[in-house]
Amino acid sequence: KAWGQLGRGGLRLGLGSDVA
Repeated sequence: KAWGQLGRGGLRLGLGSDVA
């Protein structure tokens, strides 16, 4: 998921960008 990829803002961006 995005939260695992970004880490820092993954929780925030991950909700909107699953592919991020």
